[in-house]
Amino acid sequence: MSRIIYLISILDKCGNTSFFFLLFSMMALFIGGWFYLDTVDMMDDGEEKMIKRFLKVVGVFFVISLAFTIFIPSKEEMYMMALTKDYEAEDVYKMTKDEIKGSIDYVFDRVKELKDE
Repeated sequence: MSRIIYLISILDKCGNTSFFFLLFSMMALFIGGWFYLDTVDMMDDGEEKMIKRFLKVVGVFFVISLAFTIFIPSKEEMYMMALTKDYEAEDVYKMTKDEIKGSIDYVFDRVKELKDE
């Protein structure tokens, strides 16, 4: 269980960081594209290739950050998945969201008590 909690905390940090990189890459794509379109007539071939390469790298970075932002669930959802993985489908359908959250809160309370000891 400790490995799952560690993995969840790492994935949560990756998800939060990927959102920052998504915004950064979106801004870099916008500014770089605007710069390229504004100065394409005045550039020689070497400068144009360099700007195109920069835009491609930032575009790939944008796509990867977007995928991380979309596909990494929130921390709460990951804990719910970890706690409900041993339940049967019928049990999960009978449980309400409050019951699932209650079991998550119980686990966190127990972890805090163990840390305090």
